[in-house]
Amino acid sequence: MHALGALLALGLLAAGCGGTEGGGGLATTRLQASAAALRFEPAFVGQRREGMVRVLNAGERPLRVTFRSDSPAFTAPEPLELPSLGYREVQVQFAPEAVGLFAGRLRVEGEGGEAVEVELEGRAAPAPRCEALGPCRTAHLDVEAGVCTHALAPDGTACGANACAGVCAAGTCVTDSGELSAAWRYAQPEGKKLNFPGLVDAEGNVYWFEYVRLSAGADCELVSASRQGLPRYRVALGKGDCASTAQGTLLVSGDDVVLGVNGPPEWRRREDGSLRWRPELADTLGFALGVPGSALQGTAVWGLAARSNGDVYALVHTATQQAPASLLLRLQPAQRAVHVLTRFEQGYAPTRLLLDEGGWVYVGDEALHELRALDAQGNLRWRAPQVGTPRAAWGVRVWTDGGQVLDAQTGALLYGSRGAAWMPSPVGGDALAFAWTNATEGRTQLSALDVRTGLPRWSVVTPQPSRALYTARGSVLLPVRPGDGRSELREVSAEGQTLQAPALCEQETVQGDWALHAGRVFALATAPGGTPQVRAYDLPQRVEPAERGWAVERGTVTRASTAR
Repeated sequence: MHALGALLALGLLAAGCGGTEGGGGLATTRLQASAAALRFEPAFVGQRREGMVRVLNAGERPLRVTFRSDSPAFTAPEPLELPSLGYREVQVQFAPEAVGLFAGRLRVEGEGGEAVEVELEGRAAPAPRCEALGPCRTAHLDVEAGVCTHALAPDGTACGANACAGVCAAGTCVTDSGELSAAWRYAQPEGKKLNFPGLVDAEGNVYWFEYVRLSAGADCELVSASRQGLPRYRVALGKGDCASTAQGTLLVSGDDVVLGVNGPPEWRRREDGSLRWRPELADTLGFALGVPGSALQGTAVWGLAARSNGDVYALVHTATQQAPASLLLRLQPAQRAVHVLTRFEQGYAPTRLLLDEGGWVYVGDEALHELRALDAQGNLRWRAPQVGTPRAAWGVRVWTDGGQVLDAQTGALLYGSRGAAWMPSPVGGDALAFAWTNATEGRTQLSALDVRTGLPRWSVVTPQPSRALYTARGSVLLPVRPGDGRSELREVSAEGQTLQAPALCEQETVQGDWALHAGRVFALATAPGGTPQVRAYDLPQRVEPAERGWAVERGTVTRASTAR
């Protein structure tokens, strides 16, 4: 019996591949099973799960056995012969045809009439519903993996009833007149609001907030999707101020997303949204203010800006029992260090924070209309009263929301325009700035200004201003509503020529901030009578954001996706 003893020493455990065994011991007959029960992993209708059980012949002669299942959801193995003092692993399949909990028995019977039974149990769920991400996308259920797979529809495929009339070309719905349909779209969830801050990283992943309004603030989530529109992750942030990110409280820095919507800034990994660092600021701020950290009455971030070396500057507001306070911090995630650079005097509460390419910091108080410049260590370099808050800073110039352009080194006024408010922010490079100025009859115009003199080289009248983007080929890209009910993504060259102006075929309106990555525009858009959706559009001519100058509303987007 030494061979049998060695065999029993194996433990006679059921083998995995979808099933686990529970309870029970071995039968006392020569026909034995390794467990009394076999439980399968959950499956959806149309999917198969497999489980293994070992059947042992404890006798000294070969034994032929048959298998029978009393439930159609479980498929029994074919008959087989067990060697003397040996065992075989047999496969049982669970293939449900309806949703629910299934139970059955597998009867293993020897040719002499002896038998052993194994309890079977499995749960079936509805098959996942795969929905195409856009009119020129397909979705298919991978039955084996249990996930939805997505692909581009073949060129020439009709766009479908949910899009404008047209055919698919390279994954984009294009009409005969060249109108664009969204490459993919994400609808605002029921009961929630969307805040799309126009943030995209180097790989084309996009980020936005979803929130439920509360009596004070909002219940916030950070959501990320891939360039192709596939969901990446959703992170609950709790109660915070994510309904508006006008202060620039969300940015990408290196491998992290940095946000300041719920107390102190926090660094979350771009890869999965997990928390990397959330500095405790109370004691540091309290020390700077001369009070215990426990005496502070909350902390709010009013501005974030990142340098290419990973340092992040934060404009923080807090309060003691005596008075509110505003401070400028430099945070270094690699060293887990927090530095208080400046404590602003009482009465000065800046609400706008910018960095230029040299590392200087510009802040402005909207109520006092005073702009200040500080160096990278927080030392005051100059102050300019009655000029407003900073809107853009590049090429040793600072543009204010009051229509002035200041010398970045001295704060001296270089030029200004009565018709310009620089809102939205101007964008541009070494020679040209594209900015909105007033036109006749209450309309606005986009002007190309000589950066040195402020004199316009050309102007284009438009119904209303919109966020513009400075491209790598020196042009400007912007959403435009010409006034005939259409919406366009218009690109204008440095000479004032229209390079491309594809219309959006659902006449949707692009709202607020938007982003560009490798010729694909990401925006929050609303079609007439519809609800807001995050949408992606592929431009006919591929274009990239500029890496020099001031490319977007909040600054420059570098190869490392660091927005200044």
